[in-house]
Formats: sequence, structure tokens, C-alpha cells
Amino acid sequence: DEPAYLPASQRAGINSRIERSRERVAAVVRNIEEQSRLKQTIADINALAGSDDIMQAYARRDALVKAYPRLRSNTKLVEAVRALASQLAQHVTLREETVSAAQEERPSPVVAEVALADATGEAIAELKDQVVPIVIDGALHVLAADTGQLLWRRFVGNETTSATLISPEPGADLLVADTVHHDLLRLRASDGQLIWRLPVNRSFHVVVDGPYLWLTVEGGELWDIDPASGDCRRQVQFPQPLAGPARLTESGAIIQVADHSNIYVLDAATLRCNSVYYLGHARGTISHPPKVALGLVLVPHQVELRRALVHVLREAEDAGLASTQAPVALKGQFGMPLLADGNHVVGINQQGEVSLWEVDPARQETPVQKIAEASSSAEPIAVEAALRDG
Repeated sequence: DEPAYLPASQRAGINSRIERSRERVAAVVRNIEEQSRLKQTIADINALAGSDDIMQAYARRDALVKAYPRLRSNTKLVEAVRALASQLAQHVTLREETVSAAQEERPSPVVAEVALADATGEAIAELKDQVVPIVIDGALHVLAADTGQLLWRRFVGNETTSATLISPEPGADLLVADTVHHDLLRLRASDGQLIWRLPVNRSFHVVVDGPYLWLTVEGGELWDIDPASGDCRRQVQFPQPLAGPARLTESGAIIQVADHSNIYVLDAATLRCNSVYYLGHARGTISHPPKVALGLVLVPHQVELRRALVHVLREAEDAGLASTQAPVALKGQFGMPLLADGNHVVGINQQGEVSLWEVDPARQETPVQKIAEASSSAEPIAVEAALRDG
């Protein structure tokens, strides 16, 4: 296979043949190595499945896929990783340690602040005592819903994007993350007076759902908060980091998506992990929370840069999750979380293209179907939207 030993008159015709032979030999060698690595990795995953180092199984899978990307969808590898989910529930642990909230503000050199704004138009009597919280450039502005008057303003950090009403009742207090100090704040809606302040000391997402208040905390934790006192008395530790806030299903189960591969299902009352569902998503591909609609769980998944899917899951009889149909598609990238109203769900991409799906659990095979679509802009835009009855 060395053309240098041939006469010059014969080299031109044989060079290309030799190169092709070398390429074929290299491809065969690589395929042998690939299959050997695959077999060994699957054996390692199976061995780690029942051990305390179960998360190392995902590291072995990742190393293999990095070296041989086409193996990501290999059936045997996928099934080996899928089987890990059945073992993960026992690695979810519950701690009962109290983290107490404070009732006083953090020390600040600022003595007082004055926020100026001008409201125009007629008042809407039906909205009296209600407020509208808006975060702009890290500052929380709270407006009177009936008049549009600015009631108060508070800087909460550039990483904060929204605030949450603690209940739908008029005059309900606000919950907001202070991302400067990593505190959860409960503030009086009328004047911004601090009710309590919970020091979390890490990044977190806030979830308010009925009587429940949870934090999904950096480091793979879910905190159960008493809304009245602000104290945290129970913490759930997951074996892997989490992706965004949890969601509560209509049956009282907590749905918590992990940063890769899995979705955890917990009992909202006991915080016990009932099951783990293998979705198979890669790290960083789920950035918006699931949406619960008419008993279904819709999970937005950014598979690729220009390809997004919404997985349609239902609660199974074993207190877990099960796929109920093939995922529905959204062009481009998700521009915001899914919106739901009654039996309608809306997905919006970064170009402003709107997809409207109808949800009907009575359709066993296709409970979610697209019924309308609106065209998009050529360039990415800032997307905000809300659903209105009718």
C-alpha cells in the first residue's frame, strides 16, 4: 500500500485506489471500535443501574455519544438508558429541615425612592383593588389595574423577569425573586411593604398553584414553602439538576422536568416520588415548563435550533406518566411558555408564528390536534401574549 515503491508511470493510477482502500480499512476499524464501545457502555450502564452511582451511567452514555454521535438513537443504548428511570425514584430523598424566613429588610444605604409615572384614560371599576406587576430592566413596577396608576417600584435584579400574585383574590400579595440576593420576597400589593423574606442563596423558580408554594432550586432541589410564614420545612433532593419550575396536575401530582432525560412525578401532599418518566431530552433543550390541560401534560422540547416538539403525556394508572400520541410540532424556537385556556393550547415561536391546538381527551389516539396557524415575522421578535375567553 505504499506507491513510492512503484515506478512513476504506475503511481498516478494506483494512488487513488490505495487511498480508497485505506479509507475502507479505517471505516471498518472505526466500526469495530464503535460496536465494542457500545457493548461495553451498555454493560456499564446496566451495572450502574442498581448502584448509588447511577448518575454515572448517564456520563458513560454521554461520553459514548460524544465520540460516536450516530449512536445517540441506537435502540439498545436508548433502551438501556430508559431502564434507568425505573431505578431513579429511590434516589429522590426528602429532608425536613427548617429554613426560616425573615420579616425585616436587608440593610441598604438607600433611604427612600420616588417613582414617577403618568396614567391616562378612564378608570375601570371592575378592576378596583387589583394590581398589575411588571418587571422592566430588573425593576418591579406595580400598577393599579383600575386606573393604571403606578403604586410603587422596587429593584429586584436584572435576572428577574416576572412577579406572581399569591392568589387570584383582589389585593393579593406578590411573590418575586430578588435575584441580587437570591431571596424570595412576599410583598404587600398596595404599597410594596415586605411581609417576609426567605433567603435561598441560590437561583430558583417560583411555583404557586392553589394552596401550594414551591421553589425549584439550583442544585436539584424542590422546596415546600408555607405561604403564610415564608418558612421552608421540607426539601426534596433529586439526583440530577432540574429544568425550570414544577407543575401540578389535576390529580394532585407534581411534574418536575430534569435538565436531561427524565421527568419526575411526585405526590404533592407527601412529596414522595411516585415514578420517573424517560423523555430522552438532551441538556438545555427544555427551558419552558410543562402545561397541564384537561388531564394531559404538554412538554415543550426544543429538539434542534429550528425544530421544536410538544410531547403529549397523560397520567398513568401507576401514578406515573405515559405517552398518548406522537409529539406535535412547532416551527423554529419557542418564544414563550405554552398558553392554555379550556380546551385550547397556544404555542408561539420567536418569529411570532402562532400555532393553536385543540385538546380533546376523548380522542384516544390524537387528543391534541392543530386547528389553526398564523404566519410569522422573518426576524426574531420579543413575544408576549395572553389568552382571552372566546
